[in-house]
Amino acid sequence: MSKQDYDPLSADISTDASKEQKNKRLKELEDLRFVLSDQRGRRVINRLLAKTGVYRNPFTGNSETYFRCGEMNVGQYVIAEVQAVSPDSYANLLKEFKEDGN
Repeated sequence: MSKQDYDPLSADISTDASKEQKNKRLKELEDLRFVLSDQRGRRVINRLLAKTGVYRNPFTGNSETYFRCGEMNVGQYVIAEVQAVSPDSYANLLKEFKEDGN
């Protein structure tokens, strides 16, 4: 890269954007950590996961399968977020889900 191609302002902007994204991500994880710290929040997450169908087979034999796969994808995203907060969090959610009789 020549000196003409280098733009120090654009390099600073990308660094600031990267820091902003990292801070946003840390806030998201901290928010979820807060929700998971209370039994009421964990019940909400468990209900959400049950509603998204991550605990059932999505196959129906017709086009409803696509809809169920979409729901399941959202549930899998929530599970990944919970595991990003703490790998043990999801195991605790499953334990509480089973204890609630679901």
